[in-house]
Amino acid sequence: MPCNKLSLSALALSGVLATATPSNAVTVDLELLLMNDVSGSITAADFNFQLQGIAAAFRDAAVLQKIQNGAIGQIAVSVAFFADSIVQSIPWTLISDSATAEAFAVAVENAIRPAVGSSDNTSVALLAAEGFFIGNGYEGTRNVIDIVTEGAQDVSGCSFNQPVCAPLQQARDTVLAGEIDTINALLLDDRNFFGNDPADIIQAVPYAQTNMIGGPGAFADFEEDFTGFAAAINAKLLREIDPPPIPLPGAAFLLLGALGALAAAGKRRKAA
Repeated sequence: MPCNKLSLSALALSGVLATATPSNAVTVDLELLLMNDVSGSITAADFNFQLQGIAAAFRDAAVLQKIQNGAIGQIAVSVAFFADSIVQSIPWTLISDSATAEAFAVAVENAIRPAVGSSDNTSVALLAAEGFFIGNGYEGTRNVIDIVTEGAQDVSGCSFNQPVCAPLQQARDTVLAGEIDTINALLLDDRNFFGNDPADIIQAVPYAQTNMIGGPGAFADFEEDFTGFAAAINAKLLREIDPPPIPLPGAAFLLLGALGALAAAGKRRKAA
């Protein structure tokens, strides 16, 4: 099984340090919330591309292998849709093998588009999304929100043509200080309003970097339209499931500290 610097230090620490995992929680490598835009600019075809793309990704052998190669070998995933507000449409689901991955894919394919308004109120949705992680029955080594959107926030003190959205920045910072480790984004082009063309009103990736994403290993991807969504979300999941590497000196420092604590404990036992 492939092993990186983070997993090495985690494995070393697991034998030394106690964790505060609730006794009834299922441990997983990752708790991942897929938070998808269903605002007014998202057509019925766009929504279907989202469903089919997510389902196809979890049927992909490479994605499943990536999940099973984790230190624990399983993840928990949920799907939510947002516009003015947010609805958690697919509850937290444990994925550890082809059967559980297929069951999740089928649930996604059968999801119904919720009536949550037509605006892009990403900040309100993000704050509410943090609550989906609390008491969900899982304890992950990482909690990640994956935002899929094709527009800038256009309500709650922000506008579709403003490259800086303070309420969204505040929401991002709040959840990163709370339950969430990392926020990533997959951005879709929306005419000349939001994209990566120099003539677009809002440059999508810089917007996400400024206002939306954050935490260790955070990244923003861009796709021109929803016809390419399946490939984009597949590539994104392969990247997200892997824990971000940490510098070796930091990992070595943690390991040495843990070993030092173990040695000290041994000395205390001998002295007793």
